Amino acid sequence: MEIQIIETCCNTPATKTAWVKKGAFKPLSKQVAGIERRTYRTGVVTSKLGVVALIDIHGFHPTTVQFLDSLAEKGFQVSAIDLFLNGPMPDEYMGDMAKLDDWIRTKAEYTNNHIGELVKISAQDLTADGCESLFIIGHCWGVHLAIRAASEAGQVFLGRGDWIIPEQNEAAAQVLQKMSEFFSTLTQKKGTQPICICIFREQPKP
Repeated sequence: MEIQIIETCCNTPATKTAWVKKGAFKPLSKQVAGIERRTYRTGVVTSKLGVVALIDIHGFHPTTVQFLDSLAEKGFQVSAIDLFLNGPMPDEYMGDMAKLDDWIRTKAEYTNNHIGELVKISAQDLTADGCESLFIIGHCWGVHLAIRAASEAGQVFLGRGDWIIPEQNEAAAQVLQKMSEFFSTLTQKKGTQPICICIFREQPKP
């Protein structure tokens, strides 16, 4: 999948704000390429609805964590993977397309940074913690990664480009209703434009 970066991308710094996180970072259950990786876990631990979140290149900025915690409050177990081993994109790269392009291709590229494997382990961990239905969402650059992850053979997600679901799939209806209501409340706030893709699959019954 070809990387497309436009001139208007990432030329505005992330909003400076404060947020006290409600979740906590914890290691994934398996190492990736011999390295222990972590994820931000937040939400209702008894929920059977899981969300794997792929963050933007700004990393775990307070507004990002606030979004994840707010989503979790709607009744999800959320796992937001720490995608970048050496930290998020440096602020000084903002608006410099050459530096931005180089950083993304080396530090945030899908294959070399093992994104698919990270997603698979995160989904497995959510399933082990009781989740029966899973979403994957991405913000900005994370959308690109989410599409790639959901398209891989053996992944637990099935991509959907709309909100149409089988009427008999009650779990899917429940998740999509919650997500639809949540994103609707965000878009009603001035200046808020959530950018994400929601991808769903109901776990098969044993």
